[in-house]
Amino acid sequence: MPNILRSNEILDQIGFDSLELYVQLLSLISYFIFPMRKKLFYLLLSIISGLLLAASWPARGISPFIFIAFIPLLYITDQVLNKKFPALKAWPYLYLAFVLWNLLTTYWIVYASLPGAIVAIFLNAWIMSWIWMMFMRTKKVFGSFRGYVGLILFWIAYEYL
Repeated sequence: MPNILRSNEILDQIGFDSLELYVQLLSLISYFIFPMRKKLFYLLLSIISGLLLAASWPARGISPFIFIAFIPLLYITDQVLNKKFPALKAWPYLYLAFVLWNLLTTYWIVYASLPGAIVAIFLNAWIMSWIWMMFMRTKKVFGSFRGYVGLILFWIAYEYL
């Protein structure tokens, strides 16, 4: 246990919590600039995240967008977990972001097969959204640090498949 505490202290010193800072900044912006209904705001964040993910795709995109593209989804995750809602409340927003991302980056599969493209886009988004749900569960049970490490590991394992 002392090694874990020591590694968390080191990560705190080098600024690992800066991701949490961005999520809190987004929370502050939402409170003052977007005093709309939360579901509509989450929908907007989901669309923004999907568009940023698609815009960062290397073939024709701006690659640095990838570093901020997940922040809206992290905000939604943080809000759901902080309010003690079931994690499934976030799933539709996650799924929408990943469908939009897949739709905008893998549209070319339509040229080979329309049914294949539909299945590939929606099934891939479904798998991505459940990976994010596993991250939410890990974060809820084991805390933020292990949750974020879990997200990285889950995503890499998914990409390896």
